[in-house]
Amino acid sequence: MLRTKTDAVDARMLAQFCASERPALWEPDSDEILSLRGLLAYRDQLIAQRIALTQIVQSVAVGATLLKMNETHLVGIAEMVKQIESQIQGVLCSDVTLSRNAQLLQTIPGVASLTAANVLAELPVHRLHSAKAAAAYAGLTPAERQSGTSVKGKPRICKTGNAKLRRALYMAALTAKRKVPAFKELADRLEARGKSGKQIIVAVMHKLVRLAYSLLKNQRPYQPVSA
Repeated sequence: MLRTKTDAVDARMLAQFCASERPALWEPDSDEILSLRGLLAYRDQLIAQRIALTQIVQSVAVGATLLKMNETHLVGIAEMVKQIESQIQGVLCSDVTLSRNAQLLQTIPGVASLTAANVLAELPVHRLHSAKAAAAYAGLTPAERQSGTSVKGKPRICKTGNAKLRRALYMAALTAKRKVPAFKELADRLEARGKSGKQIIVAVMHKLVRLAYSLLKNQRPYQPVSA
């Protein structure tokens, strides 16, 4: 085991890694992607505020004045969400590559414009070398709990991946497993094997992110195939 840690040793190890693995050069995210990510994050905050205000009204007895104020606030939030979504569409349309990629993703039944925007903002296809790597990046690969040579418990989905990407995939997967034959066949097969609802939706999400990566990498629209 190498225990010496110096600048020279670190440099040599990095050089050996680069020579053997040949990692791709790091590229910063484009201004459009950064803008898209910021707008989507702001929209998420507005949606959270709307949910919180709605829950307050439903759980606490409030007077007519406060109820009216809350309704006015909710209307304001709805208008802001509408404006943000319009800006998101503007960003997608402002860039040829983003626009084309959004259209490719939307060839998958169940993937709407906002889902496509979230995937484009959070899935760095240019930095990932395979569909398997894309699934790992999203945190959709099983991680076993081990102690010594024994494996304890069922494999669980790794939680270190991109949570925002997982959330977008989750919403798309709910529709895909009902409307897309390949995903429905997968869900039915897993259900017949006794898998839980959570395990089934995660499997659909896993297949979905691999498909999204493939479409974007190969620049080809979705073509229905069997699971």
